[in-house]
Amino acid sequence: MTSLLASLSQIYLVASWRAGLVIALALALVSPALAAGALGGAALGIGCFLVFSRVRRRWGGAAPSVTLIDAQLSPQARAGLLGYNGALIGALVMSRCGWSVAALGWSLLGVLGGVSVHALLERSLGRFPGNLGSGNAALPVLTAPFCLVGTALVVLLPPQAGTPVPCVAPGCAFLGIPAAFAQVSLGSGWLAGLSILAALASAAPRAAAWGVGAAVLTLPVLFLIPVADFAGGAWSYCAALVGIALGATFAGEPDEGAGGWRHRVIPVIAAVAFALLIQAAFLWAGWPVLTWPFVLSTWVALAVEGLRYGR
Repeated sequence: MTSLLASLSQIYLVASWRAGLVIALALALVSPALAAGALGGAALGIGCFLVFSRVRRRWGGAAPSVTLIDAQLSPQARAGLLGYNGALIGALVMSRCGWSVAALGWSLLGVLGGVSVHALLERSLGRFPGNLGSGNAALPVLTAPFCLVGTALVVLLPPQAGTPVPCVAPGCAFLGIPAAFAQVSLGSGWLAGLSILAALASAAPRAAAWGVGAAVLTLPVLFLIPVADFAGGAWSYCAALVGIALGATFAGEPDEGAGGWRHRVIPVIAAVAFALLIQAAFLWAGWPVLTWPFVLSTWVALAVEGLRYGR
């Protein structure tokens, strides 16, 4: 059970089953089906990795660069690294299909695809020069498997049911910051987001601080869009993930390098701006946004840093 809960916290690049429990409860407040989809998707993801690992060990022939599908699966599973993309896929399916047999079938198909994409991406990203990610991969996989599989699912599945209209008063714009943390895991509402943020702050204060700071950087978007569009968190959730990734998860120790945390500020600002541009482009083109802005902007930032410092 701790592996399932840790998978939910890994959506936010944090390894904590306690934070995962709060995330599950927050999603359940939004929609019990959403929480069930996230936990079920995480279970399917971990199960698929374990089955593939057993088949690999029995029949051999796997490439050595595939670091997740190996004998170290148990520590990876406990940290939630095997189930977070499955959790997002399961939540996406349940948000569109609800409680149904179809939801189970689509979740299984989607998670199987996500696990396969994860392994392929890990091998491909491992060829990038440098050592910026975890394990042997030069760039981290992040939520790219969810993005690739989720884009196909959005086309194939029924439209999502309407969500409550956020507050439209000017002061409600600031609710978009906590609401963004609910949006990351496909939830909604500032109360659910605030609960998730509190759990992250307890488990990983540095990550939570960078996430909030990066989300605040999106406030100038209010000059271009209605307050209601921003108050739901849709324009800040990818920025929050960018801040956590570049400010905490892939930044080394807090006092590493000259200037400590200060040397992370410019990369985070630049990546947040790039993520906003990517999101605007996706919306203009009519493509599903999902967490594509977070993935692409983080990859670019880490790649540039790797080339710059020859890592």
